[in-house]
Amino acid sequence: MAHMFSLWDDNIREIEIVSDALTMVMPEPDDEVEQRLTLKRDGTVTLKRFVFGNGINQYTEKENRSFSVSSQKMMDLFDYIGYYLQMDSGQLLVTDVGYWNLFITNSRGHRTPVSGPLFHNEEIICYNEEPVCDIIRDLLGIPDLLLFDGNMDRLDFIDIEYSHKIIDSEAYSKKERLQIDRDAKRIIYTVLDAQGRRYQQILEDDKQIFTLLNELGDECLVERQEPVTLAPDAKPALEISYRIDTRTKQGKTYMCEDSFDRYHIPEDWEDFVVLFKKYFEKQLRLGELFDETYYNREVRLLNDYCFVIVQFSDYGRDYAYVCEDDSVKAGDWVLVPVGEFNTTEKVQVQRVEYHQPDRAPYPLHKIKKVIRKFNSATDVAPDLEATDIYRD
Repeated sequence: MAHMFSLWDDNIREIEIVSDALTMVMPEPDDEVEQRLTLKRDGTVTLKRFVFGNGINQYTEKENRSFSVSSQKMMDLFDYIGYYLQMDSGQLLVTDVGYWNLFITNSRGHRTPVSGPLFHNEEIICYNEEPVCDIIRDLLGIPDLLLFDGNMDRLDFIDIEYSHKIIDSEAYSKKERLQIDRDAKRIIYTVLDAQGRRYQQILEDDKQIFTLLNELGDECLVERQEPVTLAPDAKPALEISYRIDTRTKQGKTYMCEDSFDRYHIPEDWEDFVVLFKKYFEKQLRLGELFDETYYNREVRLLNDYCFVIVQFSDYGRDYAYVCEDDSVKAGDWVLVPVGEFNTTEKVQVQRVEYHQPDRAPYPLHKIKKVIRKFNSATDVAPDLEATDIYRD
């Protein structure tokens, strides 16, 4: 391994890694909280596992096993650990995580300690795009070692399907699909537009594919938000949905499908979007899947009121009106009552919001209602300005 600091060549006799996963959260008695991995130059490997136990005495030993590996494999293990120590900045200060202590014993019996935080972060130390901790796990054939990162698994595959349909319109249907595959070293982004045309972008052998998956972690897009109850009478003008499938190195799979809106996307969806754009926004042309207008869109919950936010001049203040027409969206023109005499004005909707009565943008009893959506065929006289014909 070129340019790698070699603990083997330095005549190190033994390496012990103590990984303690205890945090501020009280573990259950059977939760594994510590591992002690010892590697000896003669090829002997010893692994001890400890569970929390009763919390009064020391941890309870769960497993104590030893086995042997070849001299070449032990040499590789020593060198990968040396590489990790060489690349580790040692400058991270974090709280509420576990820690690791590493003890290096030389030929004279002198024991040198090194320590660091036990957590999985974006500064993952890799060798040829492969996390060093994963390489060590593979060499030993023990996938659930805590080691330096506490990350016993990794994300290997993501498949996201997106569908956008307009209700009562068979003419408009749009689909997108994003596939990120570590093994194939490939990203495929497919778009089927409203005219039925299919576009596909393929990115292969980009090192940032590995970086993205490593940073996302094995539980990416798994956590769901707190459930909400939609209004039973809500009739959205469009239907946008998604399906996500993920797979980890250890074979764990996860699937979820739901409405694509601010209440039903995975809890970390925005983090995923930000990280994906960080690495691939310049290489790929991204669509609605990554557009905040869609993934952060409002939907009406039980007891929600619909409010349209309007402005009466380019740089004017925002005004809120209650709207009972679910088809109204940002960019539409509506008729609203204005002022003491409720003069009818035509105004463009800046955005649509849904709020519970106690969280209305203005006291509910003082907010006026939208009269109706503006109809250019019937509401505009040929020779008059649009706003003039509604004034008293």
